[in-house]
Amino acid sequence: MGDKLKEAVKKVFQPLAKLLIKAEITYGEASDLLKVALVKTATEKLNQSNEQITDTRIHLITGVHRKDVRRIKEGEDSTSHTQSNTPITSQAFAKWFGDTRFQNSEGGPRPLCKKSRDSQDDFEELINSISKDVRPKAVLDEMLSRKMVVVNALGLIEPSLENIIANQPADDAAKYLGMNIHDHLEVAVNNLSDTADKQLERCAHYFGLSESAAQELENFSKEIGMTALLKINEKAQALIREPKNHGNWDTNFGVYSYKSKQATKKDTK
Repeated sequence: MGDKLKEAVKKVFQPLAKLLIKAEITYGEASDLLKVALVKTATEKLNQSNEQITDTRIHLITGVHRKDVRRIKEGEDSTSHTQSNTPITSQAFAKWFGDTRFQNSEGGPRPLCKKSRDSQDDFEELINSISKDVRPKAVLDEMLSRKMVVVNALGLIEPSLENIIANQPADDAAKYLGMNIHDHLEVAVNNLSDTADKQLERCAHYFGLSESAAQELENFSKEIGMTALLKINEKAQALIREPKNHGNWDTNFGVYSYKSKQATKKDTK
Protein backbone atom coordinates (compact mmCIF):
# COMPACT_ATOMS: atom_id res chain seq x y z
CA MET A 1 0.00 0.00 0.00
CA GLY A 2 1.42 3.39 -1.00
CA ASP A 3 1.90 6.23 1.47
CA LYS A 4 -0.90 8.29 -0.09
CA LEU A 5 -3.35 5.41 0.20
CA LYS A 6 -2.32 4.82 3.82
CA GLU A 7 -3.01 8.48 4.54
CA ALA A 8 -6.43 8.13 2.90
CA VAL A 9 -7.26 5.08 5.05
CA LYS A 10 -6.08 6.95 8.16
CA LYS A 11 -8.40 9.81 7.27
CA VAL A 12 -11.34 7.41 6.81
CA PHE A 13 -10.66 5.92 10.24
CA GLN A 14 -10.87 9.29 12.04
CA PRO A 15 -14.65 9.85 11.85
CA LEU A 16 -15.14 6.10 12.29
CA ALA A 17 -13.18 6.33 15.55
CA LYS A 18 -15.54 9.10 16.69
CA LEU A 19 -18.50 6.83 15.99
CA LEU A 20 -16.93 3.90 17.87
CA ILE A 21 -16.25 6.07 20.93
CA LYS A 22 -19.75 7.55 20.84
CA ALA A 23 -21.29 4.06 20.57
CA GLU A 24 -18.94 2.74 23.31
CA ILE A 25 -17.55 0.11 20.96
CA THR A 26 -14.14 -0.90 22.29
CA TYR A 27 -11.00 -1.62 20.28
CA GLY A 28 -11.49 -5.35 20.83
CA GLU A 29 -15.05 -5.25 19.49
CA ALA A 30 -14.01 -3.05 16.56
CA SER A 31 -11.14 -5.43 15.79
CA ASP A 32 -13.57 -8.36 15.66
CA LEU A 33 -15.85 -6.43 13.29
CA LEU A 34 -12.88 -5.66 11.02
CA LYS A 35 -11.85 -9.33 11.00
CA VAL A 36 -15.37 -10.34 9.90
CA ALA A 37 -15.32 -7.74 7.10
CA LEU A 38 -11.87 -8.87 5.91
CA VAL A 39 -12.83 -12.56 5.87
CA LYS A 40 -16.12 -11.89 4.11
CA THR A 41 -14.52 -9.67 1.46
CA ALA A 42 -11.64 -12.07 0.83
CA THR A 43 -14.12 -14.96 0.49
CA GLU A 44 -16.17 -13.01 -2.04
CA LYS A 45 -13.01 -12.08 -3.99
CA LEU A 46 -11.87 -15.70 -4.22
CA ASN A 47 -15.37 -16.85 -5.14
CA GLN A 48 -15.63 -14.30 -7.96
CA SER A 49 -12.27 -15.50 -9.32
CA ASN A 50 -13.40 -19.16 -9.11
CA GLU A 51 -10.42 -19.87 -6.83
CA GLN A 52 -10.35 -22.42 -4.04
CA ILE A 53 -11.54 -20.94 -0.74
CA THR A 54 -9.46 -22.24 2.17
CA ASP A 55 -8.75 -20.89 5.64
CA THR A 56 -5.05 -20.69 4.79
CA ARG A 57 -5.67 -18.70 1.60
CA ILE A 58 -7.92 -16.23 3.44
CA HIS A 59 -5.27 -15.95 6.17
CA LEU A 60 -2.58 -15.13 3.62
CA ILE A 61 -4.75 -12.46 1.96
CA THR A 62 -6.00 -10.77 5.13
CA GLY A 63 -3.56 -11.57 7.92
CA VAL A 64 -6.44 -12.83 10.07
CA HIS A 65 -5.41 -15.92 12.07
CA ARG A 66 -6.73 -19.19 10.66
CA LYS A 67 -8.61 -20.10 13.85
CA ASP A 68 -10.42 -16.73 13.62
CA VAL A 69 -11.13 -17.34 9.94
CA ARG A 70 -12.65 -20.72 10.80
CA ARG A 71 -14.70 -19.25 13.66
CA ILE A 72 -16.03 -16.43 11.48
CA LYS A 73 -16.92 -18.76 8.61
CA GLU A 74 -18.75 -21.14 10.94
CA GLY A 75 -20.64 -18.25 12.48
CA GLU A 76 -21.68 -16.95 9.07
CA ASP A 77 -22.83 -20.41 7.98
CA SER A 78 -25.13 -20.73 11.00
CA THR A 79 -26.53 -17.21 10.86
CA SER A 80 -29.28 -16.08 8.55
CA HIS A 81 -28.43 -12.74 6.95
CA THR A 82 -31.63 -11.15 5.76
CA GLN A 83 -31.60 -7.43 5.11
CA SER A 84 -34.44 -5.63 6.81
CA ASN A 85 -36.81 -3.69 4.64
CA THR A 86 -36.79 0.08 4.46
CA PRO A 87 -39.04 1.45 7.27
CA ILE A 88 -42.60 1.91 6.04
CA THR A 89 -42.58 5.55 7.15
CA SER A 90 -39.60 6.21 4.85
CA GLN A 91 -41.30 4.41 1.97
CA ALA A 92 -44.49 6.39 2.58
CA PHE A 93 -42.74 9.75 2.47
CA ALA A 94 -40.80 8.74 -0.66
CA LYS A 95 -44.05 7.90 -2.45
CA TRP A 96 -45.86 10.96 -1.04
CA PHE A 97 -43.13 13.31 -2.30
CA GLY A 98 -42.53 11.56 -5.62
CA ASP A 99 -45.72 9.85 -6.86
CA THR A 100 -47.93 12.13 -8.96
CA ARG A 101 -51.05 10.60 -7.37
CA PHE A 102 -50.14 12.23 -4.09
CA GLN A 103 -48.65 15.49 -5.38
CA ASN A 104 -50.15 18.92 -5.84
CA SER A 105 -50.08 20.90 -9.09
CA GLU A 106 -46.63 22.28 -8.25
CA GLY A 107 -45.11 18.84 -7.74
CA GLY A 108 -45.02 18.99 -3.94
CA PRO A 109 -46.67 16.58 -1.47
CA ARG A 110 -50.42 17.20 -1.38
CA PRO A 111 -52.28 17.39 1.97
CA LEU A 112 -54.19 14.12 2.28
CA CYS A 113 -57.42 13.23 4.02
CA LYS A 114 -57.29 10.12 6.18
CA LYS A 115 -59.82 8.28 4.04
CA SER A 116 -62.05 9.55 1.25
CA ARG A 117 -65.08 7.94 -0.33
CA ASP A 118 -64.68 10.00 -3.50
CA SER A 119 -60.97 9.42 -4.11
CA GLN A 120 -58.48 6.60 -3.64
CA ASP A 121 -55.59 9.05 -3.40
CA ASP A 122 -55.85 9.49 0.37
CA PHE A 123 -53.54 8.61 3.29
CA GLU A 124 -54.99 5.14 3.65
CA GLU A 125 -54.34 4.41 -0.02
CA LEU A 126 -50.80 5.80 0.34
CA ILE A 127 -49.99 3.23 3.03
CA ASN A 128 -51.92 0.38 1.40
CA SER A 129 -50.03 0.94 -1.85
CA ILE A 130 -46.85 0.04 0.06
CA SER A 131 -48.07 -2.71 2.38
CA LYS A 132 -51.38 -4.20 3.41
CA ASP A 133 -49.79 -5.87 6.44
CA VAL A 134 -49.72 -2.63 8.46
CA ARG A 135 -52.80 -0.63 9.40
CA PRO A 136 -52.68 2.94 8.01
CA LYS A 137 -53.89 4.26 11.38
CA ALA A 138 -50.87 2.70 13.12
CA VAL A 139 -48.51 4.37 10.65
CA LEU A 140 -50.30 7.70 11.06
CA ASP A 141 -50.12 7.45 14.85
CA GLU A 142 -46.37 6.82 14.60
CA MET A 143 -45.88 9.79 12.28
CA LEU A 144 -47.95 12.04 14.52
CA SER A 145 -46.10 10.96 17.66
CA ARG A 146 -42.79 11.89 16.02
CA LYS A 147 -44.29 15.10 14.58
CA MET A 148 -43.38 13.92 11.08
CA VAL A 149 -46.85 15.00 9.95
CA VAL A 150 -49.37 17.56 11.18
CA VAL A 151 -53.14 17.80 10.80
CA ASN A 152 -54.06 21.23 9.42
CA ALA A 153 -57.17 23.31 10.17
CA LEU A 154 -59.10 21.48 7.43
CA GLY A 155 -58.32 18.09 8.98
CA LEU A 156 -55.87 17.18 6.20
CA ILE A 157 -52.55 15.45 6.86
CA GLU A 158 -49.40 17.34 5.81
CA PRO A 159 -45.77 16.18 6.00
CA SER A 160 -43.26 18.19 8.06
CA LEU A 161 -39.95 17.84 6.21
CA GLU A 162 -37.79 19.27 9.01
CA ASN A 163 -39.27 16.89 11.59
CA ILE A 164 -39.06 13.92 9.22
CA ILE A 165 -35.29 14.34 9.28
CA ALA A 166 -34.89 15.50 12.88
CA ASN A 167 -37.14 12.86 14.47
CA GLN A 168 -35.96 9.81 12.58
CA PRO A 169 -35.79 6.80 14.97
CA ALA A 170 -32.24 5.98 16.12
CA ASP A 171 -32.33 2.47 14.62
CA ASP A 172 -33.43 3.85 11.24
CA ALA A 173 -30.69 6.51 11.36
CA ALA A 174 -28.09 3.82 12.11
CA LYS A 175 -29.37 1.69 9.23
CA TYR A 176 -29.05 4.58 6.79
CA LEU A 177 -25.61 5.47 8.17
CA GLY A 178 -24.38 1.97 7.38
CA MET A 179 -26.02 1.90 3.95
CA ASN A 180 -24.93 5.36 2.81
CA ILE A 181 -21.33 5.23 4.01
CA HIS A 182 -20.99 1.67 2.68
CA ASP A 183 -22.31 2.63 -0.75
CA HIS A 184 -20.19 5.79 -0.96
CA LEU A 185 -17.03 3.90 -0.01
CA GLU A 186 -17.85 1.07 -2.43
CA VAL A 187 -18.01 3.55 -5.30
CA ALA A 188 -14.82 5.35 -4.23
CA VAL A 189 -12.86 2.11 -3.75
CA ASN A 190 -14.11 0.56 -6.99
CA ASN A 191 -13.21 3.72 -8.90
CA LEU A 192 -9.61 3.35 -7.69
CA SER A 193 -9.29 -0.16 -9.14
CA ASP A 194 -11.83 -0.26 -11.99
CA THR A 195 -10.85 2.40 -14.51
CA ALA A 196 -13.18 1.05 -17.20
CA ASP A 197 -16.48 1.38 -15.33
CA LYS A 198 -16.28 4.35 -12.98
CA GLN A 199 -19.44 5.31 -11.09
CA LEU A 200 -20.51 8.80 -10.13
CA GLU A 201 -18.50 10.19 -7.20
CA ARG A 202 -17.73 13.90 -7.36
CA CYS A 203 -17.30 16.81 -4.97
CA ALA A 204 -16.73 20.56 -5.01
CA HIS A 205 -14.37 21.60 -2.22
CA TYR A 206 -12.94 25.01 -1.25
CA PHE A 207 -10.32 26.08 1.29
CA GLY A 208 -9.48 29.29 3.11
CA LEU A 209 -13.03 30.67 3.30
CA SER A 210 -14.51 32.97 5.91
CA GLU A 211 -17.04 31.46 8.32
CA SER A 212 -19.90 33.40 6.71
CA ALA A 213 -18.90 32.28 3.20
CA ALA A 214 -18.68 28.64 4.34
CA GLN A 215 -22.12 28.93 5.96
CA GLU A 216 -23.61 30.49 2.84
CA LEU A 217 -22.27 27.67 0.68
CA GLU A 218 -23.62 25.09 3.12
CA ASN A 219 -27.09 26.66 3.04
CA PHE A 220 -27.01 26.75 -0.77
CA SER A 221 -25.82 23.13 -0.86
CA LYS A 222 -28.76 22.03 1.30
CA GLU A 223 -31.20 23.84 -0.98
CA ILE A 224 -29.98 22.42 -4.28
CA GLY A 225 -29.22 19.04 -2.69
CA MET A 226 -32.82 18.60 -1.52
CA THR A 227 -34.03 19.67 -4.96
CA ALA A 228 -31.88 16.97 -6.57
CA LEU A 229 -33.08 14.29 -4.12
CA LEU A 230 -36.73 15.16 -4.73
CA LYS A 231 -36.20 15.02 -8.50
CA ILE A 232 -34.49 11.62 -8.26
CA ASN A 233 -37.29 10.32 -6.05
CA GLU A 234 -39.94 11.60 -8.48
CA LYS A 235 -38.21 9.80 -11.35
CA ALA A 236 -37.88 6.59 -9.30
CA GLN A 237 -41.55 6.60 -8.28
CA ALA A 238 -42.58 6.95 -11.93
CA LEU A 239 -40.33 4.02 -12.91
CA ILE A 240 -41.40 1.61 -10.18
CA ARG A 241 -45.07 2.00 -11.05
CA GLU A 242 -44.29 -0.01 -14.20
CA PRO A 243 -43.92 -3.78 -13.48
CA LYS A 244 -41.41 -4.08 -16.33
CA ASN A 245 -38.98 -1.97 -14.26
CA HIS A 246 -38.99 -4.38 -11.29
CA GLY A 247 -35.88 -6.53 -10.81
CA ASN A 248 -32.93 -7.31 -8.54
CA TRP A 249 -30.86 -4.14 -8.93
CA ASP A 250 -30.38 -1.45 -6.28
CA THR A 251 -29.37 2.17 -6.69
CA ASN A 252 -28.51 4.91 -4.23
CA PHE A 253 -28.06 8.62 -4.91
CA GLY A 254 -27.00 10.80 -1.99
CA VAL A 255 -25.75 14.27 -1.12
CA TYR A 256 -23.83 15.68 1.80
CA SER A 257 -22.31 19.00 2.78
CA TYR A 258 -19.40 19.31 5.20
CA LYS A 259 -17.66 22.33 6.65
CA SER A 260 -14.92 22.59 9.29
CA LYS A 261 -12.54 25.11 10.75
CA GLN A 262 -8.93 24.60 9.77
CA ALA A 263 -6.70 23.71 12.70
CA THR A 264 -4.07 26.35 13.50
CA LYS A 265 -0.81 25.86 15.37
CA LYS A 266 -2.47 27.30 18.46
CA ASP A 267 -5.40 24.86 18.14
CA THR A 268 -3.12 21.82 17.91
CA LYS A 269 -0.97 22.55 20.97
